[in-house]
Amino acid sequence: MRATFAQIACESKVDEQSNALFFRGKEIGLVYYRTGYSVEQYVSNDEEQAYGIDKWKVREMLETTMPIKLPSIDY
Repeated sequence: MRATFAQIACESKVDEQSNALFFRGKEIGLVYYRTGYSVEQYVSNDEEQAYGIDKWKVREMLETTMPIKLPSIDY
């Protein structure tokens, strides 16, 4: 599944007990970043700001959940 940070912010849930990530009702085992490599990619547009979507918070949520992340944040 492909999704923007805004879609992930709106459609994902984290199981607080297991720290599992669910997106559109399915458990996610792997997060592959196709964006988010530079600061400019975290600037929210007007619509995202209107809905209170913070791309940095989405990235933090992804990084702190169970799925494997590629490339890793160390990259």
